[in-house]
Amino acid sequence: MGKQSEAYLRGIVEPKIDTVDGYHDVPTADTADNNQLRDVIGNKTDTNAGDSIMAKVKTMAGVIYTEVAQPSFAVDGNGAQNDNIFTVVGNVEILGIYGYVNAAADATTCGTCYFDQWDATAATEITDNGGVDLAGATAGSIVMKTAAATVAATLNNASAARVAEGSDAQALYPCILTAKNGVTTYIRFNFTGDANTDITMDFFVRYKALSPGSSITPV
Repeated sequence: MGKQSEAYLRGIVEPKIDTVDGYHDVPTADTADNNQLRDVIGNKTDTNAGDSIMAKVKTMAGVIYTEVAQPSFAVDGNGAQNDNIFTVVGNVEILGIYGYVNAAADATTCGTCYFDQWDATAATEITDNGGVDLAGATAGSIVMKTAAATVAATLNNASAARVAEGSDAQALYPCILTAKNGVTTYIRFNFTGDANTDITMDFFVRYKALSPGSSITPV
């Protein structure tokens, strides 16, 4: 191929390559363009105001929650019990916290049940520490936060069909927890029992992290 032909082809092909390459460049954040695949996918810095896939993912992240479980936890013991069930780090928004009774060999004297947060020095109520009575609760029952921290947890005893409604028609009531800086902070399930109390529960928390590194994990 002569030099003239080579130069001629380069003059045709190179602009085409540059054009195709440009289609793969990162678009401007929140661009309104809808011409190329890159415009549809978006920029990592797109905000919720955009309409790219990246912007939609960020919008969805604001409503998606994480659910963690503490399964098959033994609820037993004589007298007042304060059991650590989850560890809290940073700042979290709890969308729901509840315990499910998966076995109740003896729930006759299980009472004053409530959730709180404990930082090794002070306890802050998640539900009122006056508690709810689990006496007579059967397998399949559920105890949950359905109102402000000044209100006792709600028990839906599976001994009969039940309906529970929370404030503003939210059956699971949200709250925000902040862990004590530099100190292991727990969510506890508190109750009173006797030597015969024998219940197995699964505990669940649905939450969203509000600050970097924030989390809730089972103990």
